[in-house]
Amino acid sequence: MKKIIIIYFLSLISIFGFSQVKGDVYVANNHNGEGIIVRWISPEIYFVKGINIYRSTNKGNWDKLNTTPILPAKTIPNGLKLSDAAAGYFSAYLDEPHEKFKEGFSGVFAVIESVKDFNLALALGIAYEDKTAVKGASYSYKITGNFKGEEIE
Repeated sequence: MKKIIIIYFLSLISIFGFSQVKGDVYVANNHNGEGIIVRWISPEIYFVKGINIYRSTNKGNWDKLNTTPILPAKTIPNGLKLSDAAAGYFSAYLDEPHEKFKEGFSGVFAVIESVKDFNLALALGIAYEDKTAVKGASYSYKITGNFKGEEIE
C-alpha cells in the first residue's frame, strides 16, 4: 500500500508541476464488494462542467457509463461517511473557488487524502465505482472532462 501511495503522490507532483492538462486514470478491483474502482487525477482536480466515464472491452468501442456528466458535488453525497480530516478537505472543496482550491495546498492535500479515503474520492468526484463490471472480464477506462469549452481525455 505504501508503494501505491508513493507512486500516486509522485504522479501528483508531476501533474501539478506542469501547466498543460494531463491526467492519469487508476483502476483496481473493488476489495469491498463487486465491480471495479476507477480513480483519476488531473491539474483541474475536478471539472466544473462535469466528467464522463467510458469503458471498453476492446480497443475500438467505448461505452459511456454515465447518462449525464458527473458534476462536482454541492453537498456530501448520500450514504458517504467521511472522517473528520476528510470532512475538512471536503469543506475546503465546497468553500473555496475552483482556481484557489486546485492551486492551493487544500486541493493537493485533499487529493492525497483521497488515496486513503475512497469515500472522499467519491465525494470530490474523482472516483467512480463500476458496479456493472463482470468478474473475469478485462476493461479499459477513459475519463473526459470539459476544459475551456473543449472535451479532453
